[in-house]
Amino acid sequence: MPDGGWNPEHQRARRSAAQFDAELERLTRQAGNWREPCAGSGDWLVDCYLHHYVLKHRLRYGDTSELRDHARRMTDARLTDRKKQIVMLLRYGMSQSDAASVLGIQRQAVSKASASIPSVFWQLPSLPEYSTEFLLSGVARKPAAPR
Repeated sequence: MPDGGWNPEHQRARRSAAQFDAELERLTRQAGNWREPCAGSGDWLVDCYLHHYVLKHRLRYGDTSELRDHARRMTDARLTDRKKQIVMLLRYGMSQSDAASVLGIQRQAVSKASASIPSVFWQLPSLPEYSTEFLLSGVARKPAAPR
């Protein structure tokens, strides 16, 4: 096929490019507002993760090369939305069993996913306004909408 659709490497590269574009868009959106989670992922926990990440790295809207670099790091590390959710729940003191219950998955899935997350993506600032209750209050309401 001329479009490379049969080639698994080509398909993987296309998925990676789509994931990179999504991460770049979310980081760019969040870098424009440090006050609150607003990455527009459609998931409260993912938006909270990106809020922490942007604050930690002091990413600024318009700093395209820096934003692209961080989006590439996330993509290359295969930091999925599910892994971001897990980091947020565990980071604020929830057990793996409780996190699994909130996410509707098995505890073993939480354990396996958390073990595959590079340590650099666990290193987030502790924000006083965040707590397990705060995170769960966002999970219970509608997902964060894109701005």
